[in-house]
Amino acid sequence: MRKLFSIGLAVLAVLAIASCGIGTDKATVTFQTSNSVPLRSVTTVDLTCEHYAIHGVGLAGLCEGATFDLDIAGTSGSASIDLAQGTWLFTSKVWNADVPSKDIGHASVTQTITAGTPATVTLVNLPYTGDGTVSMTMGWVPAVVVNPGVEVEFLQGATLRTMDVTMDSNVAAHGSIVLPSGWHTGFMRILDSEALSAGCVRAVRVLANETTTWDEFFTVAALEGGVTFDASWFPGQPLVLTTNPAPGVFPVYSGHVYDFTVTGADVSLVGATFAWYINGDATAVGASATYALDADTLTVDRPYYVSALVFLPDGSRAGDAQWVVTKHSTTAEQFDVSGTATNTGGGYSALEWRVWLHDWTTDEGMYMVVMPAPGLTRPWSFTGLAAGTYRIEVSAIGGGAFIWPDPLVIPNSVPGAQTVDVSGNMP
Repeated sequence: MRKLFSIGLAVLAVLAIASCGIGTDKATVTFQTSNSVPLRSVTTVDLTCEHYAIHGVGLAGLCEGATFDLDIAGTSGSASIDLAQGTWLFTSKVWNADVPSKDIGHASVTQTITAGTPATVTLVNLPYTGDGTVSMTMGWVPAVVVNPGVEVEFLQGATLRTMDVTMDSNVAAHGSIVLPSGWHTGFMRILDSEALSAGCVRAVRVLANETTTWDEFFTVAALEGGVTFDASWFPGQPLVLTTNPAPGVFPVYSGHVYDFTVTGADVSLVGATFAWYINGDATAVGASATYALDADTLTVDRPYYVSALVFLPDGSRAGDAQWVVTKHSTTAEQFDVSGTATNTGGGYSALEWRVWLHDWTTDEGMYMVVMPAPGLTRPWSFTGLAAGTYRIEVSAIGGGAFIWPDPLVIPNSVPGAQTVDVSGNMP
């Protein structure tokens, strides 16, 4: 049974209204707006706030029967109006910049305004509730998918819903599903004769009466040919995540554990919940922003999709990140490494330098590259290296040399290109 994880989410924003008395029967009410809906959306609706429309109806007191309308342009701003004292019903709508403009959020509150007494009225604007649609397309490289099948599921709270999927061929599928508005954890998996072949997990936002699109392309056979993700996301406010390494496609090797880490680009993730998945199956759920992937648990030459979902403690925002890794055999690989070399002693800047790689155990010189003059810090790189452990020596032709004390292990446990910067004093 596959493991699933979801946290319900909501998006809130505030319109603040302040008032101060100006007479015996009236008060000046100041409406202060803030952006109450997300700035970006992949639905058919633009969720950028173009203006707020505020409407008031007097319910009782001196204001009974009175009405007013007030517009505030932009995502934030303020405007004032004189209102008679009494009980008012204030409503607001958020309109976008579409032509014609569309109503994308709303709020209402009833409050009594007293002449001469400062008051604050708060309107919490929310997207409309109801049902929306998720439209999905997916494709894959079919080299090893003999009998393809597809699973697409959405988890909201404890409710799991399955999309009806149509296979377009043995390389593509599409489908759609009507879901309640709000955040869902979306699972997309490719099966081969009912065995899990590849998959990913995303945080999906559904808007009432609108369509969210989800498009993915998978490489299922080998790294060659690349992986393209065209994912339409977040009709809410997504978390902007910084990842290490950056999302991409990476080779991994036996004997190494690879760390994948996410941090918040614009907000702290302290207290957040992290859900980690491999090919759509949950492997870790909790407070850890780092996932350690043991390459010895993987099968050679099979791509694995590593997905991270992050949920803030108050459920207001979510985000995701994804990497693709494939385990390779070190005996059949050649590796590249690059870095810089710095002479901390300050000499030999006009001489040609050389970087040597020696076998760490035998100290036998195995590779050498020339670094032309001038400079006290110079770039170097090697291509086509065999896997192994090396000692790095930097020398100046006709001058001194230094040996870097740390071993260069190729390959190491950092996904992606391998770099190392060395420094020392050439006496």
